[in-house]
Amino acid sequence: AFENIAPFGFNADGCGGGGAGQGAPSGEGGRGGRYPANGTVRAKSLWPVIGLCHPGDCVTITRKWMTNYGIDGPTMVRNAMLVDEVLQQYCDSKDGILSYPSAARRMELPQWLLKESFAELKRWEVGRWKRAKTRADGCITLPNAGLDIDVDTSAKACAVACARLGLTFVLLPGARLSIKRSAGRILEMSEEAEIVGAFQGKIWYKLISQKSEGGSLMEGGGRAWFWDESDMIEGAFTLIEPESSTCNILLPLLTGKGGLRIEGASGDVYRTDSKPVENIKSYVCPYECATVWMVEYSNFLASEKHAKPRCNISWTVHTLEEFDSAVNTGLLSGVTPLESDSFLAQLLSSIADCTSEGSALDCSYDVFCNSLFNALKNHDRLNETDSNAECMLSDSSFHLAPAIRIANFPSPFPPMKAILARVAMLRALNRRSRYAIPVYSLRPPQEDSSIVGGYCGLGASVECLGKSRITEYSKNSQWVQAPSTGRRVRRCRRLFFTSVKTDILKSLVKATTTPTSLSHDEYELPRDIRTVRVNRLKARKALDDENQVGKKEHSIFGQMQSELRGWSGNTLRRGYVARGHGGQPRAFKVKLIGEGVNDYSGPYREVFTDAMREVNQTCSLRNLGVLEASPNKEFGIGENRHVNVFATTSGSNESARNLCICGEERALREHYSSRLVTKTEKLSDLEDSLKFLGKLAATAVRHGIPVDLDLPLGTAWMRLCEEDGNMLDILTEIDLLASRRFLQCTEDVCEEKHYITHFLMKQQQMLNHFAEGISSVLPVEVFSLFTGFELKDYFCGNDEVDVELLQKVVEYEGYSDGDVIIRYFWETLREMTTDERKLFLQFVWARSRMPLRERDFDSPFKIQKDTKSSSSEALPTASTCFFTLSLPEYDSKEKLREKLLFAIKHVKTMESDYVTNDAEVGEGWQGF
Repeated sequence: AFENIAPFGFNADGCGGGGAGQGAPSGEGGRGGRYPANGTVRAKSLWPVIGLCHPGDCVTITRKWMTNYGIDGPTMVRNAMLVDEVLQQYCDSKDGILSYPSAARRMELPQWLLKESFAELKRWEVGRWKRAKTRADGCITLPNAGLDIDVDTSAKACAVACARLGLTFVLLPGARLSIKRSAGRILEMSEEAEIVGAFQGKIWYKLISQKSEGGSLMEGGGRAWFWDESDMIEGAFTLIEPESSTCNILLPLLTGKGGLRIEGASGDVYRTDSKPVENIKSYVCPYECATVWMVEYSNFLASEKHAKPRCNISWTVHTLEEFDSAVNTGLLSGVTPLESDSFLAQLLSSIADCTSEGSALDCSYDVFCNSLFNALKNHDRLNETDSNAECMLSDSSFHLAPAIRIANFPSPFPPMKAILARVAMLRALNRRSRYAIPVYSLRPPQEDSSIVGGYCGLGASVECLGKSRITEYSKNSQWVQAPSTGRRVRRCRRLFFTSVKTDILKSLVKATTTPTSLSHDEYELPRDIRTVRVNRLKARKALDDENQVGKKEHSIFGQMQSELRGWSGNTLRRGYVARGHGGQPRAFKVKLIGEGVNDYSGPYREVFTDAMREVNQTCSLRNLGVLEASPNKEFGIGENRHVNVFATTSGSNESARNLCICGEERALREHYSSRLVTKTEKLSDLEDSLKFLGKLAATAVRHGIPVDLDLPLGTAWMRLCEEDGNMLDILTEIDLLASRRFLQCTEDVCEEKHYITHFLMKQQQMLNHFAEGISSVLPVEVFSLFTGFELKDYFCGNDEVDVELLQKVVEYEGYSDGDVIIRYFWETLREMTTDERKLFLQFVWARSRMPLRERDFDSPFKIQKDTKSSSSEALPTASTCFFTLSLPEYDSKEKLREKLLFAIKHVKTMESDYVTNDAEVGEGWQGF
């Protein structure tokens, strides 16, 4: 079988392996050359491949399997064309500002989109089906989407599936179990699973915790799989909460001719249901068993008042014609359709971020309705038609998420029914877009081409990746800009949910991962994973040195730059996950000289965190000369006092003010000003440092480590994703006083404007090299899908240590949630300052930034009782490799706070795995 469309197959400044799989051939020498996205016909293997490492390794082939033809090339092309049709409608109506309630210039949606949106709304309202990834999927999300399933979460469907298995109780979605057997074999360590729902008469579950080092999910963790009758051996699993009331409702057994009988190859009977069970009736059909059980279950819900409260019934849309009217009424007034729908898409994304799923496509109908209704009601923004509506209260964090967006939006809101119809349309569009966008070229070569009237020559625009600052000349140019699908996608970037864009980027990151040959010993790192030696003890001493050259050379940042010098982007794109390393992907191994610690992932994260902390230190004594404090930070003015800017050198650009050129020539020269640079040795050294900073940040993010990098939104993150920005806002973020002087300048040419232009040009020049470093590790072309805020969140994570989010992912060992010491711990953590909480996070996890969403945590935060130290003077200890805190049982909150703060502020080395020898100690401390 062959396919003509190869999403994720393009090469991005060296990124890309030429296919959706790791190590896939690039197609070099084939029909389409080395760029499969341009039409290479690529063979696809249709047989399973099983790799065995050692003599004696066995493979068990069971009867459980699933398959799918997948998505063929013509279907993907048709889908891409349909999505582009909708984007054209948005771009054509960008000037059609609507005045609510009259919508004379309504946006005409295609009929196919209306039908799909109506079906999406009805399915969303019911909330019965939930999409889940299966173990049959590959490691890359989007190319294997044909093996996703839609599980039925209704009680009756689960009862039917449980009856088929011969269970005497029903496993409902959300139930947690401890699995002790898998495929007939006893597991070395039990696994914790959660029921997902029913599909094709089977009960499906997913692993949520494995009792391995670090608790990381491996081997299908987090992806759904199912049980069949052969798995129902006695002791295969136990319910974690067996006292649940629903377990007391007996499910009738399924019987037939001789009952259910399972035998092994040797003739041993593993299980038989032919004998009647006392006090349990039996039926021939599983649906009869489920019907009888549902009667008892309905009575239980009625008696216990467990009936799930639903949203207001007046918001329900019954017909397609009614939906057509509602979806056009759902446009916000005073703005264009593109701006209106972009606002609603961001609103849904902000609510979904607070849920455990973290995806706008998986956010439930009830959660969205309740959150939006309560937020509108609290801000007195409800439409008059909803003034008498009632809605149950939701979690405060859910309606606080959209509150800021609603408060800052000046226009009145349409009725809830219309908003829900419009959001359903956006969900239907995003379901198609997540498979269409990877096919598009986001920066086709015909854009800005001089052949069709552009000013950038044949090839990519210099605006790409911030190669030049967007000036008034480029905006007001009368040269024709060729329309393209890529331009429409970038213009409509806010229509796409953040989770959809993140899934696309993560799929691209996995598709461009460099394959790593396995080691003969699964507990040893392969040869391809080289060792980077870092002396942190010497680095701390060097930071206090007045010699700037020695300070930078011996810092952790400088040591890593020296160690990784000459490494290609291909090497840094490795993502090897070693067994027993907590699920942490890595490109290299870290050896901390003079510290008795093995790199089981803690030291790997620690060096990224320490290097970023050094770069962010902008005080004159400890500054490495890579970043420097912005004027707002330096003088303590404005709202953004934490922002750093790129360091610059003086006298490297020639002024254009005194040149005898006309206005258009001067504007053209200004457009390319960031490329007109006179090279000096100091400038070359700074450029190399910024390139390495980009490589370091991209490598960390690629491996799931958010970086603490406080760069300006306007001059860094927005430019990386090619997003337009307001000059005044950009200046205010960096230099409040300069922005005020800029407003006071009435002349077109004045000293103040020249200073501002020169400063921004220098920042753009430095950004070019930072972006060049990123481009060797990450596929930067897709950054133009994101907004500046979204790209910053992807790189930097949560700038606050969210205690509530940390509580959602915690596990206790030796303690329980109700213990007094645990209450003291969470109260102490909330009372800490932001800097202290960052120190705590680095103490327990070797990183200073948290993920934004619950679903982004690879392993749980574990608090275990310290049984080795009974003294109240003992300090807390941590295992950064496995995100674990060992907490002694202190007798007071004050004692806990004292010891915890002392540990996080003064413990600066890792000394827990082995005792270092004298030679290594001497090497580590030679800096002193």
